[in-house]
Amino acid sequence: MNILSRLRLATPKETGFAGAVSLHFHRRREGVVVATLARTSDGVCFSVPEGAVLLPWPTHEALGDAFRQAFSRFAMRDADLTKLKRTDAPAYKASGCRSVSEFERTYVAVYAQSVNDANIVVRACAQHPRFEQIELSTCFNPRLPSATIGKHLLDLLDAVLQCASDEIAT
Repeated sequence: MNILSRLRLATPKETGFAGAVSLHFHRRREGVVVATLARTSDGVCFSVPEGAVLLPWPTHEALGDAFRQAFSRFAMRDADLTKLKRTDAPAYKASGCRSVSEFERTYVAVYAQSVNDANIVVRACAQHPRFEQIELSTCFNPRLPSATIGKHLLDLLDAVLQCASDEIAT
């Protein structure tokens, strides 16, 4: 028996499929929207209507706790996504922004997904602010302490914002 078979791994609802969470960080650190995701049987991830919450700017531990709660609620769910509009997005609605374009300018989107069905490693990634084809990312075990998970996520945000400020400076 190898060590991996002896570990109790984090699996969303013990279903054995890769979990995912969507996070949206306010650029001026005024809050963060944490959105629970689901996946259709076709493999399409989407935010669940009841699963987005706007938090005041969190500590590392509070952010890690919010991530874990959303990650644990990830589920397989069939849904008709053909009629959805961008204004239907739960993260947008939770943000309080008046338009989708304001939301996209104000918040940095981070998508965190387990790299395999065992949920041993989560990769969180964000779009580079200058180069569309490049992402910035960090990886972590979802069973790490909440403060460590939160630090990984906020370090990723810091990297994105630093790239954005470098873009302005050049």
